[in-house]
Amino acid sequence: MNIDEIKKLAELSRLTLSDTECESYIHDFKGILAYIDTIKQVPVGDSQGVDSNVIKNVMREDTHPYTPGEFTTELLAAAPETEGNYIKVNKVL
Repeated sequence: MNIDEIKKLAELSRLTLSDTECESYIHDFKGILAYIDTIKQVPVGDSQGVDSNVIKNVMREDTHPYTPGEFTTELLAAAPETEGNYIKVNKVL
């Protein structure tokens, strides 16, 4: 990357950079681009040890659901304002 490319990137990013900052970014971008080239060289063909065809459900079975209304009294008691069996809140429009 050169100064013109850095200034173009800065302009697209709506940044104002001094020439000194552009010079330091040239050095940074060279390192970043070299690292990307290193990553591109990693073979990504067959992944050994990874079985991508196995689909596994990580959710547990809901074997013991709670009884409806079991916690209603406790929840209503903790609410700042209630109206009947409901928690009273301000209107949101």
